Amino acid sequence: MDQDNESADTAKEMRTGDVETLRELEEALWRAETRFDRTFMEQILHPMFFEFGRSGRTYTREQTLHAAPGNIDAELPLRDFAVHPVADDVY
Repeated sequence: MDQDNESADTAKEMRTGDVETLRELEEALWRAETRFDRTFMEQILHPMFFEFGRSGRTYTREQTLHAAPGNIDAELPLRDFAVHPVADDVY
């Protein structure tokens, strides 16, 4: 079996609840009432969290937690949201 088929099989096995939880968490990052709620963000961001912005710039957890509130330009629900496993138990 090639790697693409393995990934597809693993994705099919992911529980719907897991995918929905990940969708809810991702969409929470695009809502001002949760994105700028420090307590919420501290709970959901791993201590080693980092992300890449559209510009390619890397943002640390601390930078994300200290971001000034602002306008979030996103259309929810996210139309192109997808979950792709990177290993059998990691997605």
